[in-house]
Amino acid sequence: MPNYYKIKKNYINQLKYDFPDHNKIKNENEVRDLYTKLLIYYNELYVDREQLLDSLKMETINSEEQKAYIEMLKESLSKSVDPKGAL
Repeated sequence: MPNYYKIKKNYINQLKYDFPDHNKIKNENEVRDLYTKLLIYYNELYVDREQLLDSLKMETINSEEQKAYIEMLKESLSKSVDPKGAL
């Protein structure tokens, strides 16, 4: 998954939403255009955030499953090995 994070970081760094100083905005159409750009940017960030959270949840679940499986294997091995170490 680290590659995914690098790709997203590069993507975010490449976004060029340069919003002008509010004193330089001259008419209502510019305000609408800027608002639309800002809304699109926000929605992209929100979707990315949700995807990252879902990915983190899945990684956590997988990790917990692996821990449980390892414990089961340890118990199984300890039951099948006699005190002298022979199977």
